[in-house]
Amino acid sequence: MATHCVYSAVGSIDLRVSRIVIGDSLKLPVGPPESRRVEHRVTGADANPHLVAAAVLAGMHHGITNRLEPGPATTANAYEKVAPSLPRTWEDTLDAFKGAQVLVDYIEPQYMHVYHATKDEERRLVGRAIPPLEHDWYLAIGA
Repeated sequence: MATHCVYSAVGSIDLRVSRIVIGDSLKLPVGPPESRRVEHRVTGADANPHLVAAAVLAGMHHGITNRLEPGPATTANAYEKVAPSLPRTWEDTLDAFKGAQVLVDYIEPQYMHVYHATKDEERRLVGRAIPPLEHDWYLAIGA
């Protein structure tokens, strides 16, 4: 889950990263064992890496266990062909996390509840703060 920095910088998530395309969002490079890894190309550097890994692995396990079809392969420019599928605001992201039914089978529900409550309070606190630029523009007296 992104922090306030992502949403305050752009207002909402850029459309270029708001689509989940299996071929573009997950990469499993081949090569010698020491270079093998799972790359998750949707996640920002500000996300909690432990929760990202847990969520990605849970999704992979859920899909494999339930034999879910990934859908047709995307060819050419995926940004033009795939409709946005990720939440675009911090509040929408929190709502999606809270309603993530697959995750409760993999992550302790009480932990998810506490994490959601913490991030929701963080969102509210950030929303109440007056950015320095707005303070300077609108509240500076005698400048």
